[in-house]
Amino acid sequence: MRRTLTVTVFLIGICVGPLPALTAITCGEPRGWHVEFTSEGPRRIEDGITGVRPTFVHDLSDPSKLLVLFPGTTLLNPALRTSPVYDNATKAVVVFNNDEQLTAIEVLRDEVWTYTFFRRRAAGVFLRSSHFLGAAFGAVYHAKCYVSER
Repeated sequence: MRRTLTVTVFLIGICVGPLPALTAITCGEPRGWHVEFTSEGPRRIEDGITGVRPTFVHDLSDPSKLLVLFPGTTLLNPALRTSPVYDNATKAVVVFNNDEQLTAIEVLRDEVWTYTFFRRRAAGVFLRSSHFLGAAFGAVYHAKCYVSER
C-alpha cells in the first residue's frame, strides 16, 4: 500500500507539475519623444502616455508571449491614439529573454511596438513605429518599471 501511494503521488507530481512561473512588470507613465517624417522633413516632439501604469505579464507556461496592458491610456497628443493597444489586453512575441533583459515585439494593424525591460535596472524602453496621416512616425518612450517574479 505504501509503495502504491508513493508511486501515485510521484506520477501526479509529474503530470501536474509546478505552477507556472510568472513575471509581472508594472511601469510608471512612459515619457519620451517622437519624430514625424513629413515632406517638410523630420520634426522631433516631446511625447508620453499619461494617466496609466502599463502592465506586462510573462507566463512561463507560454514563454513566447507577453501579455500587454495599457488600461485607461491618454496620449499627450490625442491625434496619435490610433492603436488598439490602448484599450485592450494584447499579446506580444518574446524575442529575447535572459536574467538581465526581456524584449518582445507586437505587430498591430497600423504600427509595431517593441517592449524592452531591464530587470536589474528597473527600467523599460518602448519603441513605436507607424505610418499614418501621410507621415512616417517613430517614438521612444522610457519608464521606471518594477519586475516581480513568482
